[in-house]
Amino acid sequence: MLRTSIPRLCWFVFCAYAVTGCSEGELTAEPQPYEAAREFSQADKVAARALSISNTEVMATTESPYERALLCRHGLAEMSTLIREGWGSNSEQEQALQQAEGFFDQRLRDLAGADGKSPDDVQEDLEQTAQDNQDPAMNLRIVAGCLERLQQG
Repeated sequence: MLRTSIPRLCWFVFCAYAVTGCSEGELTAEPQPYEAAREFSQADKVAARALSISNTEVMATTESPYERALLCRHGLAEMSTLIREGWGSNSEQEQALQQAEGFFDQRLRDLAGADGKSPDDVQEDLEQTAQDNQDPAMNLRIVAGCLERLQQG
């Protein structure tokens, strides 16, 4: 059931990211005509990853699965709050959010147990993660990456 909810959550993440990442500036570049496929430089690829909605650079530089689970859980909590308080959620969306929260909570508990962390340690780590990761757009990008990885298996 969680796997069928992931596309919906990804859509919510995309919408939330679009809202938090919108700029009031105007586009100044003219649209380019269709070009044949071309090779991209390493710099182009780095720039594309930086602009990706599911930019997971933060996740890639995170050292342990436990720390990644903290980031996923925090990002999901931020997204859930945004959806519930900002737009409201219907019963289907609420069910999908609850399933994802349950999944990421369980993953965090499992990894914490493997690292010998107590529930109090986990709570302290979650609070520190929240303090260190306050950018809403980045949090939504993190949770998009988490959901993408979950969907891929």
